[in-house]
Amino acid sequence: VAETRFASHTIVLRRLVKVREALMRMVTSNLWSVWRQSNTQRAQKVKNLILEDPWWDRVDYLLSFTEPIMSMIRFTDTDQPCLGEIYDGIDSMIEKIKAVINAKEQDPEEIFFKQVKSILIERWNKMTTPLHLLAFALTPRFYSTEILSLPGRVAPYRDAEVSEGYMAALARLFPDPEAQDQVMVEFGNFIAETGHSLLALRSKYKMDAHMW
Repeated sequence: VAETRFASHTIVLRRLVKVREALMRMVTSNLWSVWRQSNTQRAQKVKNLILEDPWWDRVDYLLSFTEPIMSMIRFTDTDQPCLGEIYDGIDSMIEKIKAVINAKEQDPEEIFFKQVKSILIERWNKMTTPLHLLAFALTPRFYSTEILSLPGRVAPYRDAEVSEGYMAALARLFPDPEAQDQVMVEFGNFIAETGHSLLALRSKYKMDAHMW
C-alpha cells in the first residue's frame, strides 16, 4: 500500500481478512515450522495471532465501524462536484457508526461511541467552512419530499447552524449590501420554489445540484 494512500491501515486489515484462510494454512504448514527456527518468538506470536478467533473478531468490528468513514472518503475523492453533500454526509456517517457500535457494545452510556464521535467532530470542526454550509443549503435534493419525510429531517434553512454558516458565506461572497439583498431575494425564491417548473421540482431529488 502506497504511503500516500488514505486509510492505509484499514486497507491492509481488509486484505488480511480476505486472505485469512491462506494465512491460517501458512502458519500450520511444515514450511512455517522451518522458518520459525530463525525467529522463534516472533513466529510464535504471529501464529498465535492468526489462529486467534477473538483477534479476527476485533478486526471485523474495527472494519465495520470504520466503513462509513471509508465510504465518505471515497465519496469525496472525486473530480465531480460534491461540496453540497459533505455536511449531510458527515451527519449520516456518524449515525451509521453509532448504529454499528451500539449493536456491538450494548452500552447504554455509549462510552465508546462518544469517544469516536468526539474525534470525528473535532476533525470536522477543523475542516468545515461556511462554504460547506452554503453549498448544503443550495442543494435541491435536501428540499425534496423524499428527504424531508425522513424522521428528524428539516429543510437546511431551518437549521440554526446551517443558517449562520450560509449567511456568513454570502456576506463574504457579496460584500455590497445591495447585492446581498438581491441574493437573499433569490435565495428566498429558491426555498419557496418560486418560478420552478413542475419537471424541475420532480427532478430535484434525483439530479445532481450542478445539473439541476
